[in-house]
Amino acid sequence: MRAATMADRAEETVPTREISGSSDTRTKASAWWIIPPYFVFALLAGMTASIEVDLYGQIACRAVAASDGTFPQPTFPFLDSRVSKEQDEWMALCRSSPIVQKRTTSVVTTVLLVAGILSALTAAWWGSLSDRKGRKIVLAFISASETIQAIMMLLVLAFPQTFGFGFLLFMAAIAGLSGGQLAAATIAAAYLGDTSQAASKTQLLSFYEASEFAGQAVGPLIGPLLMRSWKLGPATPYTLSIFARLAYLAVIFLMPESLTPEKRKLSAVNTDGDDLASNKPATPLIKRLLAAPKELIEPFRILLPEKVNGRRDYKLLLVASSYFFLMVIPGLGPVKVLYARAKFGWAPEQVGRWITYTSLCKLVVLTAVIPLLIRLLRKSKTAAGTPDDDGQQVETQPLLGNQSPDAEQSKERRANMNWDASLALFGGITTVFGYLVATIPTKRPTAFLSSTALTAFAATSPPALQSIALTLAAPGDAGKVLACLSAIATVSLSALGPTIFGAVNMIAIDRWPEAIFVVAAAWVLASLVPLLALRLSRK
Repeated sequence: MRAATMADRAEETVPTREISGSSDTRTKASAWWIIPPYFVFALLAGMTASIEVDLYGQIACRAVAASDGTFPQPTFPFLDSRVSKEQDEWMALCRSSPIVQKRTTSVVTTVLLVAGILSALTAAWWGSLSDRKGRKIVLAFISASETIQAIMMLLVLAFPQTFGFGFLLFMAAIAGLSGGQLAAATIAAAYLGDTSQAASKTQLLSFYEASEFAGQAVGPLIGPLLMRSWKLGPATPYTLSIFARLAYLAVIFLMPESLTPEKRKLSAVNTDGDDLASNKPATPLIKRLLAAPKELIEPFRILLPEKVNGRRDYKLLLVASSYFFLMVIPGLGPVKVLYARAKFGWAPEQVGRWITYTSLCKLVVLTAVIPLLIRLLRKSKTAAGTPDDDGQQVETQPLLGNQSPDAEQSKERRANMNWDASLALFGGITTVFGYLVATIPTKRPTAFLSSTALTAFAATSPPALQSIALTLAAPGDAGKVLACLSAIATVSLSALGPTIFGAVNMIAIDRWPEAIFVVAAAWVLASLVPLLALRLSRK
């Protein structure tokens, strides 16, 4: 039933576009080239989620055991898939030890910092490259990088004494240089944006995000079953990920390019216009290497406000500011897992079920609640007419003649932006309330699970903000804008989020561990301020 609904939505909101430069050959760019494969990738990522939590935990716990004579040394293999009483007792001791929790937080934060900083420096460049060379070639390169990372993770699992923490940092560096998962998701979103109309971008991006949440919900459930039934054990999801990525690389060159040759040429002209105009000779290799940092930062200039009719337009900068504060919140994820492991004594299976529950909550919000709100609220506004700045209805005026197409398009564009901003505000306010619920003192996970359901509404904000950014982007700059947002999000999620919440967790873990949720609520409130300014702006 849900698959049929998504198919109907795709037919309704993703119009067929002619993207071939030739009039004889016509290819169709469709959301189905992105959503199904990324659902599979999300499913495999969900399968590895609880494994990686224990992987970092065992690395930290074994390091503590090696340096602390009072902590018992493990006698079983690294991430042994066989269940034993000794292993359960040792892992329970690791989960409840404040020293191990602090060491685990340090390991996770360091790995995410390396990947996050490098990804922030390169994500915008990858987005700019996708504007000039096309989406699918960049998606292919990132998939090749993900394949290499899965192979490296297999080496860590097979030879932990040889490929340890330093090797994880090297793998994080490769992930960061290739743009990271956020860059891949952003360029995929740009592909979807190329194939959709302005009014349907939020809905299509929400379905895309919902497909990823669906994969993350199913993955933790089937992951343990496959690991028990297959001899590969914890290496199972990484092996499947390698085959899935290789299959995607085999068919990705059959995928039609969503960006027309005209738009790619326009983006290339905008990027290299100065060099083309002056007919400069080829730059020496040394100068190119020295100019590389400037080239990495150059795409961020697109977020700077430009003068429009003698005034600077700060809308895109407001969107980026809200996105910056908002994307700090997902960095709370690893710390929430550590909190649940220590507070409730959750093992990997319980953590996997909670990840499934979290993803299902977000899936319900994106595929049921938000479409219902759109149907009840947005269509009623359309039927009644869109209000203009003076609160009057936008309808045909026989005495004065029909409004110009530019005026109607401007009013529709403003209405779409206001709707997206209102949707993001609604999700943010609900999320703040959800984090406050998590601070209720209780020994049972009731408040924690209730908070998870309420904070699932935060999933509405990223697609709404991306839709606003796409609406504000100039022709040929969609990839650059989304890549800049991806870079900002990478810094917030991978660097600031784990650092801030990890530091708060280490400070308050012995006194009031729920302090991490108060800090999260404060960050969400900070993200609402630019949204309010954007929502109140009428020009």
